[in-house]
Amino acid sequence: MNDLEGLIIVLGSPNDDKGNLSKMALARAKTAIFTYQNHTNYKLLLTGGYGPGFNRTSKPHAFYLKKYLLNQGIANDSIVEFAESAYTADDAFKALPIVKKYNPKKLCIISSDFHMGRVSYIFDKLFKEYELSYISAPYLDSCDESEAKRLIEHEQRSLASLRDDKWLYAEN
Repeated sequence: MNDLEGLIIVLGSPNDDKGNLSKMALARAKTAIFTYQNHTNYKLLLTGGYGPGFNRTSKPHAFYLKKYLLNQGIANDSIVEFAESAYTADDAFKALPIVKKYNPKKLCIISSDFHMGRVSYIFDKLFKEYELSYISAPYLDSCDESEAKRLIEHEQRSLASLRDDKWLYAEN
């Protein structure tokens, strides 16, 4: 379709049962706004569908993220279709056909600071033909010590599990 300069991929995160974005989601959204303001020739690709641990509403998480971005002044035509994903690897797999459709030169992936090791591992494998950059949304500093420890340990386990699993080495 169009050959875009770049896409900013904002990974999904929790919202409550009324669709209000969590602290984590707001940090990612604010990071996306800042990034977009510095790259207005890019488009935004929002991820996040449904799941008991992050969104139990009737609308995908990306819908609430888009609503927030629009309320903050981001133009509707700056946002492409959603990747309605349920977990981190699903973000990448469901974003892939959308990325191929728009054929951007560059991809900028936004997620939380604690999450970036796993995100970069997955996206580096699936998006080899694109120029990738990663931007961390600050979150760990807003957590208490036990929550920060829990998140970091979860990420370490998840990344170790990915490294042991060969499915990610399949060709796109």
